Amino acid sequence: MNQRLVGTVQEVLVEGPSLRNGKRWAGRSPSNKIVVFDPPQGLQPGTLAQVRITRAAPQTLYGEWVR
Repeated sequence: MNQRLVGTVQEVLVEGPSLRNGKRWAGRSPSNKIVVFDPPQGLQPGTLAQVRITRAAPQTLYGEWVR
């Protein structure tokens, strides 16, 4: 089911550093899916970020920050 989101841009509510890798950040998509991505400098928790989904796992989406 998550695989269909690969290639889409999701608006993500930024939560902060990922629990598994502190260099990456995580947030929630509008459908409450966890999205992990590399943050730009200066990004703050609680902001909205546009993230292009590049990979999907059963419980997590992975992507790249767009803006």
